[in-house]
Amino acid sequence: MAKKENKENKDSFPELTMEQITTLGQMLMVVFEFIRKHKVAIGLGVFGLVSAILILSIGFFPALLIMLLVIVFGAYGFLVDKYGFDGANNAIKNFITGRSDQQ
Repeated sequence: MAKKENKENKDSFPELTMEQITTLGQMLMVVFEFIRKHKVAIGLGVFGLVSAILILSIGFFPALLIMLLVIVFGAYGFLVDKYGFDGANNAIKNFITGRSDQQ
C-alpha cells in the first residue's frame, strides 16, 4: 500500500514557486513575441507540413482538391468577416467581371 502512495505522489504535478511561475511567464512572452514576428513563416510552414502529410496519406489530386477548397473558402470567409455577406458577394462579382467600385 505504501508503494502505491509513493507512485501517486510522484505522478502528481509539482508545486511551482513564484520565481518559477515568473520564469515560465517570461518564456511564454518570448514564444508569443517570436510567433507574432514570424507568423507568416510559421503559417506557411504549417501549411507545407499539412500539405505533405495529405499528399503522402491520400495522394496528390485529392490533397490538391482539399487545399484548393480550403484556400477558396478561407478567402471567402475573410471577405465575409471584412465586408459582410452582401459586400463579399459584391467583391467576388466585381473581381470576376473586372469592375471596380472605386470612382
